[in-house]
Amino acid sequence: MRPSLIGYNASTVYGSPSYYALKMFSTNYGDEILSATLSNGEGMYKSVTRDSNTGVIYIKFVNTVAGKVDLTIALNGTLEVAPNAVIEILEGAPEDTNFIDEPEKVVPRTQTLKNVTPTFKCEIPPHSIAVIKLKEM
Repeated sequence: MRPSLIGYNASTVYGSPSYYALKMFSTNYGDEILSATLSNGEGMYKSVTRDSNTGVIYIKFVNTVAGKVDLTIALNGTLEVAPNAVIEILEGAPEDTNFIDEPEKVVPRTQTLKNVTPTFKCEIPPHSIAVIKLKEM
């Protein structure tokens, strides 16, 4: 049986992969929709927004395929971005979930992307959700 958004017993509470997916999407969004193109984006879903107050650009991906996807991301109309960006990735096999004895089997991990420009390359793991946060200059 798969848990809902959280699982718990008398001494432990943990989030399910669905909880983390919803948290990633609900806490990383802007108020402006941006145009962006992808190459090699078969099986990928994306959303690109910008926070008009902070200049942070959020690029969200869902990779539905069983293999990694190498993307070239082109942010149309963006002149310059900070050279370092953050990517948060939630990945696992479709049947993977978290349990009381393994509460962090599927949790987001964060990495830094370096040398980012308005057009850059990125690898998205199989069966994953990813959020890239860039700062527009």
